[in-house]
Formats: sequence, structure tokens, C-alpha cells
Amino acid sequence: MFVRLYDRARYVGNGVGPALCKRIVERHEGRIWLESTPGEGSRFFMAFSAQSEAT
Repeated sequence: MFVRLYDRARYVGNGVGPALCKRIVERHEGRIWLESTPGEGSRFFMAFSAQSEAT
């Protein structure tokens, strides 16, 4: 699942953060996505369904 596409000298970090976040969110039946603007950066979003307990 985790494969480094570039060597460590080119990009820092190990790249597992986004993949782990995606797995966690999906296991909780949520959704994860990002919006990106070139030259400005990216914003990451997560959404989870609200669940009510049956009484």
C-alpha cells in the first residue's frame, strides 16, 4: 500500500499520513477529500455521519 515514488532527498516525510487518514475515515463510514489551488496550497476535509442511538 505504501510506496515511495521519489527519493527522500527530493521530498521529506514518508507519505503514509494521507493513506492512514483515508483508512481511518472510511472505516468510520466517513468521507475524506481535498481542494487544491495551484500556488496557494491545499485544504483537506473529513466528514462523518451523525448517528443517534435507538432507545
